[in-house]
Amino acid sequence: MRENNEAKCTCSMCNKALDVYDKQMNFKYEGTVGYGSIFDGDYISIQLCCECADKIITKCNSNTQI
Repeated sequence: MRENNEAKCTCSMCNKALDVYDKQMNFKYEGTVGYGSIFDGDYISIQLCCECADKIITKCNSNTQI
């Protein structure tokens, strides 16, 4: 039986089901974390909705002016 991957598309931060805009933005990271992190060697897969991606980008770029 084939699994429905569409049903599993949720934001890794807030658990909101991803809508069409979230899927178009496709803000995700998948990979093995290198050394120097508390997640050394772990494989992680993160996908964020637009709102959570905006929160992280804003926090990281708080000193950037447009």
